[in-house]
Amino acid sequence: MKEKDGKFPVNRFKLEIECESQHMLYQEYYDKMLDAKALKDKAVTYLSKVIAERSLYYQQNADTEPKMKGLKATIPTIEALVACDEGVVKAKDTLTEHQLCLGCAERDVKTLEQRCSMLKYLVMLFSKGYYTVDGPKHYDESTNDRIRDEQRESLNKKRRNKE
Repeated sequence: MKEKDGKFPVNRFKLEIECESQHMLYQEYYDKMLDAKALKDKAVTYLSKVIAERSLYYQQNADTEPKMKGLKATIPTIEALVACDEGVVKAKDTLTEHQLCLGCAERDVKTLEQRCSMLKYLVMLFSKGYYTVDGPKHYDESTNDRIRDEQRESLNKKRRNKE
C-alpha cells in the first residue's frame, strides 16, 4: 500500500466489502485505543507511586543521602532531587511513550469514524449512478467561466436589491 493512500484506503468499486468490514476495523482499533488508555493510566499511577516513594526516601534520609550533602532538606530541594531521580525520569519517559501510543490510537479511531462517513457518501454517489459511464457531467473551461459569471451576476443583483 502506498503511503499517500493512507492507513485505511477505500476501494470505491467494492463498496459492499468496504461497508461490511468497517465495523470490524472500527472495533479492532477501538479496542487498541482502550488498551492504550489503560496502559497510560497505569503509567500515571506508577509515576505517582515512584514520586511519592522517592520523596519519602529523601525526606527520611536527608542526613545520610549523598545527594543531599551540603543541602538543606527543604521542600524545593527534595522536589528537585525527586525530579532528577533516575526512577522518576524513567517513569516519566514510560508515561510519555504511552501517551503517544494513546494519541495514535485515538487518531486511528477518528480516522475510521471519518471513513464511515465517507463510505455513506460514496454509497449515495454510487446509488445515484455517479460511477457509471453516463455518470457526472464534466464541464470544460468555457462552461465553468459561464457558470461563474452567472453566479457573480446573481450575487450582484442581490447586493443591489439590498441597497
